[in-house]
Amino acid sequence: KISIGVAVYPEGGWNADDLLSNGHLALTKAKLTRRGSHVIFESAIREELESRLTLESELALAADRGEFELFFQPQVRLVDGSLIGAEALIRWRHPVRGYVSPAEFMPVVNTSALSERIASWVMETAGRQARAWELSGNSVRVAINLSPSQLHSGDLAHSVEELLRTTGLTPSLLELEVTEDILLHDESRVLDMFKRI
Repeated sequence: KISIGVAVYPEGGWNADDLLSNGHLALTKAKLTRRGSHVIFESAIREELESRLTLESELALAADRGEFELFFQPQVRLVDGSLIGAEALIRWRHPVRGYVSPAEFMPVVNTSALSERIASWVMETAGRQARAWELSGNSVRVAINLSPSQLHSGDLAHSVEELLRTTGLTPSLLELEVTEDILLHDESRVLDMFKRI
């Protein structure tokens, strides 16, 4: 699919350099929005992309400094209230702003070079916690939300195999969740990946 960025004189720039630069920004926005779309430059795009770049650099620092945490949301059986599992949810404890909403940073993570690194950290951390619970006699199935990068890298089956091998976690205690939009975008590839797992 072809993505198109457009800058039109005079709103998109007063000279060739500005028009080319702003056309490139519009193209970047089009690729981030949806492959195969087109975007016409407007000043808000520059502000949005500058804000995104700032957030990306903050997220890279957060990964280096270990500012991410996993919270585990319990899953209970309604009939008797017994614990049947827990969903691993990533949280970012910013040193100045405190906890940052995943709604603010996860869309940036999922469309950046950091995606696979952070997704791998989530999987490894959740797997180790699940194994620790299992060893303590509390076998809790832990659910992990997969990122688009994990499914598109082609290495997910190996990553899952490696996690189970290194932690010793019983495979049935690891649940992998995939969102509908990822499944619909590339159904045959995702299904093939899960067959391999």
